[in-house]
Amino acid sequence: MSSLCVASPPPRQIHQLTAFLSWTAWMASAERPGTGYSYTNNWPGEPLLGNAPTADPVLWSVVSLIALLVGIGALFGAFRR
Repeated sequence: MSSLCVASPPPRQIHQLTAFLSWTAWMASAERPGTGYSYTNNWPGEPLLGNAPTADPVLWSVVSLIALLVGIGALFGAFRR
């Protein structure tokens, strides 16, 4: 029977990890001063919390998808495949 040795990380690393996770959770949910949305715009939005994406991320997502498809079409057209 083999034994599994699980090492516990040092307390300093545990503290650093929990500090990082706490900060990122706060950053994703804290509203920017003077606005109704968070620093990350909470994409995707969470309806239960009242967070909905603003129009800008939706618009630029659609624009970038169209640009990607046009670019792929141009490549296929250029190489005739």
